[in-house]
Amino acid sequence: MIDGIALFQTPEAEIFCLTDGGALLDGVPVFLKARVKLHPAEHAHWLERDAPAARVIAAYADRIQVASDGQGVAPLATVWALPGHTPGHIGLRIGAGPVIVGDIFHSAALQLPDSEVATIYDVDADVARRTRLLALSDIAAKNLVFSRGHSVAPQSFARLRADGTGYRAVQV
Repeated sequence: MIDGIALFQTPEAEIFCLTDGGALLDGVPVFLKARVKLHPAEHAHWLERDAPAARVIAAYADRIQVASDGQGVAPLATVWALPGHTPGHIGLRIGAGPVIVGDIFHSAALQLPDSEVATIYDVDADVARRTRLLALSDIAAKNLVFSRGHSVAPQSFARLRADGTGYRAVQV
């Protein structure tokens, strides 16, 4: 039984698995006991829009739980606020170890060597850039294992190493 869903972000491409055919069937929630957890800024951003994310938020309205930076969403998993890609984009810190960073970067080949590079996919490119720089610095300094959105095996889990003015991912 699925009793919790943590949304890193809710743009159309990522929310698809929760719309009709996913967590909704003809607009009705499929996961009857699931609590949907998302950042308050993400909730506010999509609430009044005509978008798939708004339909999921409306359908699960009585089970929406907002979770801010540092709040737990599952055993050992806490929210890591990583705004910019979307207003309430989050990652997850798993205990003192690995982190999941969602979409703080879209192209490792472009954005790890030069973390200043922004993409058209970010709602606020300046905030996304600042967030990316801080998050990557933290991951590298603490030698954390990280995973991100849009990665495929064997690139799903890596550590960051400084490389010139940027970083390179070393698979684990």
